[in-house]
Amino acid sequence: MKTEYADTKAASRLFSWNWISSEFTKGWETLSTSSAHTDEKPIWESGFTDVRLLEVPSETGTPFRIAFKTYREKRFFRYFLRPSLAAREAKGFAVAASLDIPVVKVLAFGEKRKFLNLESAFFITAFEENTQTMLFFRENYEDREKLLFLLKENIVRLAKLHAAGYVHCGAHPRNFLWKDNTEGKPESIWLDLASLRKMPGGKKKWKYLLTDLSDFCELFKLTQAELDMLLAEYLKIFPIPVAYKLRTDHQWKFSEAYRTDK
Repeated sequence: MKTEYADTKAASRLFSWNWISSEFTKGWETLSTSSAHTDEKPIWESGFTDVRLLEVPSETGTPFRIAFKTYREKRFFRYFLRPSLAAREAKGFAVAASLDIPVVKVLAFGEKRKFLNLESAFFITAFEENTQTMLFFRENYEDREKLLFLLKENIVRLAKLHAAGYVHCGAHPRNFLWKDNTEGKPESIWLDLASLRKMPGGKKKWKYLLTDLSDFCELFKLTQAELDMLLAEYLKIFPIPVAYKLRTDHQWKFSEAYRTDK
């Protein structure tokens, strides 16, 4: 599946630029001409990012509810000759979509520079209605069957990503949305792919690959049988030598120490 923005050269641009989806023209005009949005709501905030929920006009007449993400980077020369996180995230979304991994719809992204120094960057996606992150299952263990379905679905997607030569570098449950579809079955979708990158070579490859697996699984109190099932599904797609060990806090950690190819 090829995305509309997959062939952009955003990751190599070192000047101010924007990419706007054709279906987001009215919404972008509104955002560009108004700095105040009384209906905005905070979604997520960290030391480097700020995500807000906004409602803007669309070509169809039905308002877009969007997730407007801005990046805060205080290190002046951090992106002097490097692409912004917005450009890197756009590339990450394109890679995932090319592997038929469902991702939230990208509507716009861009960055502003002055004398090549990055001043600001943004990334806009459609807001996925009636969804929540997989962190939901951290406290709701009674939905075990649903959790295992979603874990199986997404560990297969991680395997496809790894087999294609990429690592997620942010495979935390908070970056996977899910909801029940019209048939009452769970389905999931990926967001926040700014950290996705080409898999390094040599020993570093194992560090990143195994961290993806660990970040994805270790939050949930998986039994031996459950973890065996998930790893078996992963190995069907990407048959690498990998295993795991049990930590004292009953969380699972995938480990390079168990590799058989040393």
